[in-house]
Amino acid sequence: MMKMKKLVCIFTAAALCGCSESETKQSDAVAANTSTQDLSAVIDGLAAKQEEEALAEKEAGEQEENEEPETEPAETNVKLTEWEGVVDIDLTEMSSTMIYSEVYNMMISPDEYDGKTVRIFGMYTCYEASEDKVYYACIVQDATQCCAQGLEFVLNDSYVWPDDYSENGDEVTVTGVFEVYEEGSYKVLNLKDAVIEAHSPRVPG
Repeated sequence: MMKMKKLVCIFTAAALCGCSESETKQSDAVAANTSTQDLSAVIDGLAAKQEEEALAEKEAGEQEENEEPETEPAETNVKLTEWEGVVDIDLTEMSSTMIYSEVYNMMISPDEYDGKTVRIFGMYTCYEASEDKVYYACIVQDATQCCAQGLEFVLNDSYVWPDDYSENGDEVTVTGVFEVYEEGSYKVLNLKDAVIEAHSPRVPG
């Protein structure tokens, strides 16, 4: 603004040297009016620019608040092993209702499944009955999630407890050889020599 005033003064002094008093006054008025208009335009432009920058900063801040921070998937040490061989009964190809029915049939007629390779997807459950006995099972619920069936499994010797095992509640795919063993007065369904696979069910529900 000081620079503008100096320019106005210089312009006025030059006019006084070569013009009459009336012409000088007229020139002063024109110069002052011109400078005022120019200065007003500059101020308006700066104000508009500041408003645009403030609006842009506000919008950027709101966008950052709305954006959810990206979370990296939790690390897992579960050992995943691909089953080598034929899978006779792949329960991951079935709906949850069909899986529930098939596991129920295994309980009713276990001899029909003896020695067959079974793949199942469900919730991993581990129960430590004692220091020497730990039970592992894959639990499957029906479509209404009101009933559940499960298969016990024993992972093969390549797995180290607890480093290579899942956490309770994890969804897992387990593949192993079906067998029935007796424990006391009970018959227990089991998948022996089993592995945990990186495999998901293909049929939802």
